[in-house]
Amino acid sequence: MIRRILPLALLLVARVTAAQGIVGVVTDSATNEPLPCVDVTLQDSVGHVLQRALTAADGSFRLEAPAGPRSLEFAVWHRLPVKREMLSGDGAGLPLHYALTFEPAPALPPIFWPDTADSPPGRPLEMRPMRNLGQLVQRGEPAMAVVRYVVDSTGKVDRASIRVLESSHKDWERSVVGYLRDVRYEPARRNGQPVCALEYGTPFNFNAHP
Repeated sequence: MIRRILPLALLLVARVTAAQGIVGVVTDSATNEPLPCVDVTLQDSVGHVLQRALTAADGSFRLEAPAGPRSLEFAVWHRLPVKREMLSGDGAGLPLHYALTFEPAPALPPIFWPDTADSPPGRPLEMRPMRNLGQLVQRGEPAMAVVRYVVDSTGKVDRASIRVLESSHKDWERSVVGYLRDVRYEPARRNGQPVCALEYGTPFNFNAHP
């Protein structure tokens, strides 16, 4: 009887350990807001990718936790990736918290599907005119806005994800937000499959004198 119970107990422990894995939450270090659609990779000591996940709407992700030295790399398109050592839990079963800032990457030639199996959101599939530009045109002033938003796997912008991080004019800000609510892009892809993507800080510029 004991011989039967022991293997069963060991199997149960193994399953519980595997189920625990790595559970974390990614937030913006400046605003503490959760960051969805961040690409998270589990890597070994020499940088080989072992597993990959995308953060959910609440910034959470889950990976299995194989033995040995491991690190996590967080990436969004057009920004430098951030590498972190795996945090150790506090024993309370709470998700591990990673507060991150993604710095701009050096300018690189644009890549679009189907040129490569991995590509960021592409060109707009439908051109949408900017609205509410009358006062800016009359004043002849340039304008800029920096916006963070999520493009989902269908190419639509998740309206709830739109955050204006910086803006020079309210008129231009409203125009950009209205444009993002209506536009549809070629979606980002991983291994050729459409996935959501976080546009971490995309600039939108307006020049009244082309």
